[in-house]
Amino acid sequence: MKKLDRKKIYIYQNDVPKSYEARQQFTDEVTKRGYTIVDSYDETVGLITCIGGDGTFLRLVHACDFPTSPIIGINTGHLGFFQEILPEDISGFLDSYEKQEYTMQSIWPIDAIIDTVNGTYQLRGVNEIVIRGPHTHLTHLGIEIDGSLVQEFYGDGLLVSTSMGSTAYNYALGGAIIPPQLDALQITPIAPSNTNAYRCFRSSILYPANMTMRMTPIKRSCGDTLEIIVDGFDYLYEEVQKITINRSGAGLHLVRFHDYNYWTKLKSKLL
Repeated sequence: MKKLDRKKIYIYQNDVPKSYEARQQFTDEVTKRGYTIVDSYDETVGLITCIGGDGTFLRLVHACDFPTSPIIGINTGHLGFFQEILPEDISGFLDSYEKQEYTMQSIWPIDAIIDTVNGTYQLRGVNEIVIRGPHTHLTHLGIEIDGSLVQEFYGDGLLVSTSMGSTAYNYALGGAIIPPQLDALQITPIAPSNTNAYRCFRSSILYPANMTMRMTPIKRSCGDTLEIIVDGFDYLYEEVQKITINRSGAGLHLVRFHDYNYWTKLKSKLL
């Protein structure tokens, strides 16, 4: 890993007017303090500044291929779970940054290895990975955790979420909220079938993040195309043989103030 240059900053933003204003304010402030704004990200960047909401943060992470540099979020969006400060906090943040009065929160994405007849592919997600049949096709999957068969699932699809992603699509599906301190992943069903022919779990299943989860197309899904959605990015794979999901070994690092409190943010943003 290359040495970070604390005076080197990369800015990523969305296209709303409020974000342009925040970018100009941030650029003016850091320029006065002797920092350099670069046009593209590389591993020597000392600080990534993400201006927007949670969707902007996810686009940044994927566009920069899961960067290793610290990230500070300036919230000009709606919820802003990933974002730490508001535009009016920029000057105060830079004071704290220069004095190193902050902490780093590491979050761990999940990796999906997709084995198909034609090859093997890898996807990585911060919030979640969704597996479903294309269009309105139902999905039939065998679910294993650490080699033990949990169930043969039949329904619209399955969502595997990280603790950070538990408040996103997972929460909308009725999944559990998991604080980042709890080292767990969860599987949440999407419109599971419950008939005389098929009985599927209806609530989310939490399991230790160091365990391997595997999904295998069975019966009606054998040889079918599967749609895999990672943090809102959509992919189609034909003739999938199995999908293996593990916690990634590549973490993301968010700058947090010393008074950052997950439960306070959760209450103010969601509850």
